Amino acid sequence: MELYQLEQFKAAAELSHITKAAQMLSISQPALSKNIHALEKELGYPLFDHIGKNIRLNRNGEILLRHVREIFCSLDNARRELEEANTNKAPSISLCVKAASKLLPEILQTYSQSHPGVRFSVSQSGTASVSSAEHDFTIESSLSPASGTDCCSLLRENILIALPSTHRLAGETSVDLSELKEEPFISLQKGMGLSNITDYYCHLCGFVPNVVFESDSPSTLRSLLHLNLGIAFIPELTWSGLEDDSIRLLPVRNLECIRHIILKWDSRRYLSPSTLEFKEFLIRYFSGLGKRN
Repeated sequence: MELYQLEQFKAAAELSHITKAAQMLSISQPALSKNIHALEKELGYPLFDHIGKNIRLNRNGEILLRHVREIFCSLDNARRELEEANTNKAPSISLCVKAASKLLPEILQTYSQSHPGVRFSVSQSGTASVSSAEHDFTIESSLSPASGTDCCSLLRENILIALPSTHRLAGETSVDLSELKEEPFISLQKGMGLSNITDYYCHLCGFVPNVVFESDSPSTLRSLLHLNLGIAFIPELTWSGLEDDSIRLLPVRNLECIRHIILKWDSRRYLSPSTLEFKEFLIRYFSGLGKRN
């Protein structure tokens, strides 16, 4: 059994598609199929069920994938720790940002001012399908507070309704969601945190939101709001500064609309002292954000 076989199996298992895995690995599809078949023969068990042109992990494959992930995590930990012990290379921290992206420039600037040698690698995506396993930390949103040993809650914030200043309800001090069931909504794409929040709270009030614009970009969503193309759920703190002469932000009446900003990490992954220091900085930063607003 060779590492390249395990790497190829991992790619095929996580993508559930031989062709896509082969493209990602820059090898031919027949070569990948042959190597996976050889791995199955060596182990003595089939690892995939074939469904048309797609593949799906069976129970054997799920068992192997769990161990393969641990193997590559351990190898990556060894590489990172050896590099730290034997080089004077500047510390590197990787982030996957799925929520609160508007705050990212301020976070990086503030930290870099006191830690000028640190390098950052940042991936920005709100979709659940994007893996955050290759990053030191992931920042995401949730309807529930953090639970477990590999995550913590950074912030609890209210969700407001953004309305055009010319809207019939713009003069109110709060809004009942049931009054908005016929309104056009602007939202982030399905699977992204704010989209899940939009669906959840509307469903609590007995209706499906009429989403007329979807975007994978929070900045695009904010621009659409300024063009008065609909209404939207807006986080109060992490999206602050949105309200102006053209937009009103109103709290929701008779329903507690909140979300939690969560920091996650892989407890099996080696985190350098610099990385752990950045974790503490993030906790302090978001704690201060809640106090100053």
